[in-house]
Amino acid sequence: MSLRRFASAFLAATAVLASPLGARVAAAQDALPETRAVWVEEERFTTPAVAEATFARLRAAGLNLALVKVWYRGATIYPSAVVAGAGGPRQASEFAAGAWAGRDPLADLVALGRRHGVRVGAWLEYGLAEKLNAADSSMSSRPPIVRANPSWMMRGRRGETAFNGSIGFQYWLDPAIPAVRAFVRDLCAEIAGRYPDLAVVEYDRFRYPSVDFSYAAASVARYMAETGNPDPRPAGQAADYESPYGRWRRAQVTRMAGEAYRAVKAANPSVVITSAVGAPGVNTGVLQDWPAWADSGYVDALEPMLYGAFASGLATSMQRIRGADGQPRVRLYPGTDVTATGSNPLQRVADARAAGAHGITLWFDGNGGITDAQLDALAAGPFATRVLPDFDDRRADDDRGSSCNGTATTVESGGVGGSSRVMGPGNGGDFEWTLTVERTGTYDLYVRYAAAPTRSARVTYKAVSGPSILICDRGQEVGVVDQRTGGDTWVRVGTVAVPHSGTPARWAAQRPRRVFVSARQSSDGSVSLDGVRLVRVQPMRVEEVFVEDARTVLVRMTYVMGAVQASQFTIDGATVVAAAVDASAPRFVRLTTAADLATGAPYVLRANVTATAGYATTPGDGVAFTRGASTETLLDDGDSGFSTPGTWTVATGGAADDYRTAAPGASALWTTRLADGGRYIAEVYLPAPPPGAASAQAYQVGHAGGLAAVTLATGAGGWQTLGTFSYDAGASALIRLTAASGQTGTLVADAVRWRRTLDLATAAPRPEAPGAAVLTVFPNPATDAVRVRYAVPAGATARLTIFDALGRAVETRAALSGALDETVSISHLAAGLYVVRLSVEGGAAGAATAAQQTFVRRP
Repeated sequence: MSLRRFASAFLAATAVLASPLGARVAAAQDALPETRAVWVEEERFTTPAVAEATFARLRAAGLNLALVKVWYRGATIYPSAVVAGAGGPRQASEFAAGAWAGRDPLADLVALGRRHGVRVGAWLEYGLAEKLNAADSSMSSRPPIVRANPSWMMRGRRGETAFNGSIGFQYWLDPAIPAVRAFVRDLCAEIAGRYPDLAVVEYDRFRYPSVDFSYAAASVARYMAETGNPDPRPAGQAADYESPYGRWRRAQVTRMAGEAYRAVKAANPSVVITSAVGAPGVNTGVLQDWPAWADSGYVDALEPMLYGAFASGLATSMQRIRGADGQPRVRLYPGTDVTATGSNPLQRVADARAAGAHGITLWFDGNGGITDAQLDALAAGPFATRVLPDFDDRRADDDRGSSCNGTATTVESGGVGGSSRVMGPGNGGDFEWTLTVERTGTYDLYVRYAAAPTRSARVTYKAVSGPSILICDRGQEVGVVDQRTGGDTWVRVGTVAVPHSGTPARWAAQRPRRVFVSARQSSDGSVSLDGVRLVRVQPMRVEEVFVEDARTVLVRMTYVMGAVQASQFTIDGATVVAAAVDASAPRFVRLTTAADLATGAPYVLRANVTATAGYATTPGDGVAFTRGASTETLLDDGDSGFSTPGTWTVATGGAADDYRTAAPGASALWTTRLADGGRYIAEVYLPAPPPGAASAQAYQVGHAGGLAAVTLATGAGGWQTLGTFSYDAGASALIRLTAASGQTGTLVADAVRWRRTLDLATAAPRPEAPGAAVLTVFPNPATDAVRVRYAVPAGATARLTIFDALGRAVETRAALSGALDETVSISHLAAGLYVVRLSVEGGAAGAATAAQQTFVRRP
């Protein structure tokens, strides 16, 4: 029975338990992984705030892949050197100005996806086409790239230059022209290499607009020279899909797809390459032979756009990508139109699952696209359980993708796929599973088995990755599992590295990459053989550290956290004694130290976190921080800013040796101004209540959003929290005390304070030094990438530039406002010494400032 034929209805808890031999039992996702994608139009990220809301919406709907439109109308949403070099705009005008000015929208969108648990793909929607909004085809109205490179244009059979389709006039670039293929190749590679955390590069319109294009003179001449065939342009020559010229043009598109695939994998081997392609029966008119792409290994997944008869088109698509063994050669995420009248996204998901597809892609998220009601229906129905995309969670079962060189009895009941096997004591054989992966990186290996007291106490799991076959004695031991416990759940054995193997050309030739996992009995007792899975480890990072008070440190992580332990966090120069995830904002962890942190002293925090959903921190990776002296504003009852309408009496004790009491008709008011804007925890100090004191008191807290009413019991002494509130820089902050409703006892007034904290609602980074550039670069030395942390004052413009040892700029990009953490690929650089410089102009300080750091690129 295939793994695809079962589905669990629950998401198991995220607790991690230690087995007697050190293997960790991870109650990880039991629902089957599948890619739940949506094409996202540019109106869903017109500003950073709109983008934030979009990703929150997609996560709530259970989606796990956002295919963000990055290339359309001849421009990119990010600053592109490739497009500028071809005569086009460096960046789409709507993203070069306005809310995104000075920022890299695609970098921000990738970071947003990371924070919301949604993978991000770069969707090149217009591919070879440049849309023309004007209703004419004059030279002056042609898009910039076409104007700069007229020889790149496709032409129709009758010499026409613009294709008049359903969305208006379009100019198309001709894939038979080598310079066009090089442009497309370089554009795809630029995107993949520039954004290391990008999950997918999605091709679209890798085709001709119709069978009657391109009859450009240069293309025809190349065809005649390569094939010896006559000129296809004279009247009466066939122009259909199977004509000689039709087959040749199809081959040009396939060739372009192959060149782009190799370039992308060379730039970033962890990227999954997908393509939106025509439905079966439609691709014949646009000369797009996508089954040949699957045969040649030029894509990792396909998304046939099945907007009509979904079920029948899906069955045909599945058949076209099956190999001789009946198994799909590539993954399939069929595209469905959920905006058409009568379309039912719930039924489309059910059809895709029944057909054995590996996911589904929804057309589209944008104005006039999928509705909130449809997303809610998906979230309440088939997407109720969150899962990882199938390319980040690969599985094999005992009856599929497996083999045995010993004797194993099939047990028909139980197991993740409806069955499992048992290898008897003393068998001495190996059982092997084969999994394919498209992304390089580190994977957690999980295994599943049926536990019983008679099972073996030592089952050794090995793994090796390679292009074709496994030589058993080359397998690296991953871990040992005691099968007497932890049965019928996923047990994490250890990690498996799937590296970039050799040269880029060799990596591309090995697609899809196979990982072989074998189990061997190491002692007496039977061995249960069921499922295995590889979950790709995402880079969990500490994004920001903030000291809330002398012994409380707030840590913002890149992903939502489960349960944590104090032992997973260390602070150089301090001892962490407690750790807890903030229930209202689970990306935040509060740490408690054993002793007070010294004001102004340097500290380094390190996290060692491995989550059951495939997230892990890099060992030894640290974040420097200090305890600031101005994070707390305190007002005592004797300070300026404290006023007492009514009659109050001074009493001995309290926060600073005295406090005040009054009859219930009185009130007290503390007012101050907070120099820095942001989030603050408002607190009051309650001394031991005197005789006759009220059992509760009422407070009003003035903040940026108005007044908040809070009632506190007076029995608990010491500092008590009124809540966390937002304040504008320089704005007034106040706390007012009155009698609580129904209370007739004495009022007590002492000290109040505001403690600055991170903004849990938006997790917005803030510059550590508001008037100057701040820059750190690590690791050093480095191999494939460096992490660059910097802070840019609000309102300033900044650039990051990498120089080689001769002072030549080898990389430059706009830096973002705020405190950011970027990963910069350096795999294309030669070994040697490099300088990273952050140049800042404007902002609060006004004057230009700069900071720079050096690093060494290893061979």
